Amino acid sequence: MKRIGFAAAAICCAMGAAAFGQCDDSVTSTFAEGNGHRGAMWDLTCLNPDGITITSFDFNARSGTSGPASIEVWYVTDHTTYVGKNTNQSLWTLLGSANLPNINPTGTPTNVPIGGLTINFGETCGLYFTRTDGVSIGYTNGPLGTFENADVRWEDRGMGGEYPFQVTFNNRVFNGTVYYECGGGGGFRITLTGDCPGRKTLAWSGAGSGQMGILLGNNQGTFTIPGGPCQGTQLGISGGITLYTVIGTMGGEGQVSATVGTGACGKFVQCIKTNDCTTSNVAGPI
Repeated sequence: MKRIGFAAAAICCAMGAAAFGQCDDSVTSTFAEGNGHRGAMWDLTCLNPDGITITSFDFNARSGTSGPASIEVWYVTDHTTYVGKNTNQSLWTLLGSANLPNINPTGTPTNVPIGGLTINFGETCGLYFTRTDGVSIGYTNGPLGTFENADVRWEDRGMGGEYPFQVTFNNRVFNGTVYYECGGGGGFRITLTGDCPGRKTLAWSGAGSGQMGILLGNNQGTFTIPGGPCQGTQLGISGGITLYTVIGTMGGEGQVSATVGTGACGKFVQCIKTNDCTTSNVAGPI
């Protein structure tokens, strides 16, 4: 770990105690069934500033089905909505496939060990869960509203249909659960240690080469940069955002320390790369 000292005046307001939010680990739609076909598509939006990484899925079997099951899960390659892409396989990437020896009865979740997809903060990514063996999954006619927690929002839209990529029935809600881990949204991470007021240390890793700006905001929330080289970049802080200083990344990993005053307490910190506008997780409140 490389270290560098900065004058307190340069970074006093950009330091705070690390305080990462609780992670809910999963989001569930419904297991009401009532309808079904080979597969279903839906959109998942990441609300956690640290991002999420999907680890597995539960699904609901169609009434009257049993025995083994062959499953595929796909995602929209550029991490955008499935809308308008429901019959165009070239816009999707296969996340994984699984052959299950047996499935649970309708109304009882069956877990599918397919995962590894990272969705960054602010991204809305289309997902496609389908059986490939000619048997149907269970879904429910919608709309049913959104399903969400502090980390993710299951958007109020969905489609069902035939395998592969003949998903043409509107207002179909996939029955299931998406399991995930928090903190998967990219490798650029910051941590803050110390007391407020007092001596603070900001450490980072996964930043790559170049420079990064240290941003300060009053709240943890959503803000889109309105202009400049990083126009359109979505931040995980809001309210009175200021660029406090720009420093070198020291090859991707390093830390800075300073004494901070009471004016920094209660605020949130996020870093942004100046060369490609990559953002870190959010740390705080200070």
